[in-house]
Parts: sequence; C-alpha cells; structure tokens
Amino acid sequence: MISLMKNFMKLEPVGENSFRVTELRGGLRNSTTVYGGQLVGQAMAAAIKTAPEGFYAHSFHSHFLQTGDTKKPLQYDVEHLRDGMSTSARHVKASQDGTIVFGAQVSLCTSKAVTNALTHQAKMPDVPLPDDLPDAETILNDLLESNTLNEEQTKFIRFRIQNVPESFITRPVNRAAWERLRPTPPKYAVWMKLKERIEDTPTTHHCIAAYISDSAMVSTGLLPHLKEGENMYTKVLMFSLDHSIWIHRPDFRVDEWLLYELESTVADNNRAMILGKMWTLDGRHVMSTAQEGLIRPLTK
Repeated sequence: MISLMKNFMKLEPVGENSFRVTELRGGLRNSTTVYGGQLVGQAMAAAIKTAPEGFYAHSFHSHFLQTGDTKKPLQYDVEHLRDGMSTSARHVKASQDGTIVFGAQVSLCTSKAVTNALTHQAKMPDVPLPDDLPDAETILNDLLESNTLNEEQTKFIRFRIQNVPESFITRPVNRAAWERLRPTPPKYAVWMKLKERIEDTPTTHHCIAAYISDSAMVSTGLLPHLKEGENMYTKVLMFSLDHSIWIHRPDFRVDEWLLYELESTVADNNRAMILGKMWTLDGRHVMSTAQEGLIRPLTK
C-alpha cells in the first residue's frame, strides 16, 4: 500500500515560504500528468505551514493553469497576504521549471472554539451504511465475472480496476453511477476512509480530505451522457479547471468513514459544474467542494 503521508503529502522546505516536492502522482496509473488532488492538498498544506500556530484553512479557491509533470520536481511558493488575530490569508503558486501550473487563494482561521456561534445544517442523505456496501473494486470484479460485458466495456472495467484509489477504502452508494456503463442522473455518493491510521493533527486530515476531493468530481458531470455499450471516457477530454473547498467543522478524520456526495447541477459550453458535500458517519456536514470541469467531445 502506498502511504500518502510518506509519499505524496511530503513537503520539503527550501526557504522560509517555499516547499519542494519530488514524489508526484499521476491522475491515472502510468500517467505523467500530476493528479489535481495532489496539487490541491499540498497547496493547502503549504499555506498552513506558513500560518500562525493553531490555524487551519477554512476556505480554499484554486485554478489549474497548466498540466504538471510527475517526472519533474514541483515547488510551492507562499505569499503572505494578511495576518490578523483570528484570520490569515495566503496565495500559493505551484511551479515547474519556472512555469506556474497551479494557483490557490487560501483563507485560514484560528481553531479555537467559538462560543455562542449560530449553527445549522441540512440533513445528511439517507443512504446505506458503509458496512452494508461492497468495496468499489469488488463491484468492478463482479462485473467482469458476470459475462455480460462487450469487448469495449471489458477493457474499460479492467482499466478502472487498475485505477481504484490505492490509499483509500471506497464503497459506492449508488452502484450504477459507479459502474458507469449506462446513463444515470449526474449524482454520485461514496463512503471512503484512509487505509492507514495517521496522526491526530486536524490539519493533516484536512489536507488529505482535500487530496481525495478531486477524485470523482468532473466525471460526475459525464454520467447522464454515457451511452450503453460504449466507453464514453475514450470519446471526451476531461480535466478540472478550478477547485474550491470550505471546511465548516475542523474536527473530522479521514481514517474514519466519510460520505462524499457529488452532484453536477449544470453543464454547457463544454463545462460542467459539480458541487460536493462531505459528511461524517454521525451525520455532521464537515466540508463542501465546488468545481468546474472541462468535458469536451473529441473530434475524429
């Protein structure tokens, strides 16, 4: 098992406000394009490392500017925009060979408990619990053994088995949306948790939640456009254009079950909008995400 803590979330200081990364992960196995979630999680970590002690990133807004190369070192440079008593702001730039590939604006706040705060939230979706659901890889292997797939679908499912997240246990709630063999509404929900037990520092859990939050967003926008019997993923170009995160409640762990609920609310002009909510097992809404993704049909 690949350790996120030892490999992909490790930032080496190279100056007071700069960090270097050499262990880079592709978005897909054998891909040399850096996984967007790694840029998101590491940029959040870089901002936190330059903030006052006890601060965490409550609001994060970023843009993917160029594709990153997994074969080249990546550098994060952090600019201090503001430091106040209870909030701070940072601008983070990620670059390779002097070219900026990713930029993020990060707002941080103190983790001290707020007294007399107004609180409310929507109700968590009524879904099966993770102990009652099969793992993502099990669902895909069952499909292969069913002898119901054509040659193109078989190649697609085998490819997806190779790219099931290695560091997380994932248990999809809506099976058809995970199988992706026929059109479904643009909604997807999955239970997930990190396979390894990690340190108690809350910001570490936040950064890893940010890391995994990019994993299924843009593909949710393709769900209603799938065609039965075809592998639509070979017929479109897809990648993330931007990514935003809001952490509402900082006391959650990624090595315990989290429900990630995604919905694409609109798509047009080759762009899809996807909104996400992250819930703890006991029903607390702890994090929200938003992303615009490019989904462009390939021309022959």
